[in-house]
Parts: sequence; structure tokens; C-alpha cells
Amino acid sequence: MTILRNMIPWFLTIGFCLIAMYQTGCAIDRWSAKPNCVPRALYSAYVANESGYEVRILDGPTAKKGVHHWQAQAFIDGEWRALTNDWAKVYVSKPDNWYSPDKIWTLKEAWEHQLRFIK
Repeated sequence: MTILRNMIPWFLTIGFCLIAMYQTGCAIDRWSAKPNCVPRALYSAYVANESGYEVRILDGPTAKKGVHHWQAQAFIDGEWRALTNDWAKVYVSKPDNWYSPDKIWTLKEAWEHQLRFIK
């Protein structure tokens, strides 16, 4: 009985840590099919679209690890360039070849796809 009584604080600690991870997005990023790159890609594409650029969102596994990934891209200077952000500013990077998407969506299609999970 004392063993169980001594383990209760550990279970509570682990439970609170899991709740905190879920609230911050760590659990979603690691253990589900909707990683943290999804909202970042939507945000980057939205900002670039509001700036007047043609945007698209790529969805598929990365070539390095095969992990599901979303990437926003904008058509800048005659080529598609990846967009990244730190939630304060959107950056444009060089075209990359490590990414092989399964789907290519417009911004509207990507939003509609994500709204299905919210309803």
C-alpha cells in the first residue's frame, strides 16, 4: 500500500507534464498526424498572400526522415521559394530539394482542409 501511495505524486507529475506538453503543442508535434509545421505554413502563406505574392502549400513526407511536413512557398523572382517564420517575421529561403510533396494546395484549400479537423 505504501508503494502505491508513494507513486501517486509521480503519476500526478507525469500527468501534469503531459497536459503541459499537449497545451504547448509538443504532444501534437510528436505524436499525431498534425505537426506544428501546419499552423506555421498557413501563417507564412497568409502573410505572403497579403503581400501580393502567389502562394501554395506543399504537404507530404520529407526526403530525409520521411516525416509528414507542410511547407509554404511563394512565387518570387520566377521561382517557388520556401517560406519560414518565427511568428514575428516571415523569411524567404532558397528553393530546397529535400522535400517531395504528396499534395499541393492553394491557401484556401489548405484552410478548408484544416477546418474539417476543428468542426
